[in-house]
Amino acid sequence: MPTAGAQQAHLGAAELKNTVVGKKVEHERLSDKRIFIWDVRESGALFIANSSLKGKWAIKDNGELCVEWEVARVPDACYFFYQGSGGMTAGPSKTPGVMSSNVKSIK
Repeated sequence: MPTAGAQQAHLGAAELKNTVVGKKVEHERLSDKRIFIWDVRESGALFIANSSLKGKWAIKDNGELCVEWEVARVPDACYFFYQGSGGMTAGPSKTPGVMSSNVKSIK
């Protein structure tokens, strides 16, 4: 999997909030090229488009976006979002710098 280059730092809490909250974040999972659209609502709810999957999100002071899913089969997880010359990417915060998805669009 691609890793973040030295020039790529994860977004801070304020920048991430301004970038994704109230928006639909389309990203492509690198492991299987599946497209997911996260609908990140200002209310703290997160929905996956074309899915019954939903959860609650929170942005920590260190810039982690953490999702607590409503179903046990999907593990809760925290992610860092990175902005670099090749665009925006995201990856689990438990392995900083290791990317799991490319952000295709934010609308």
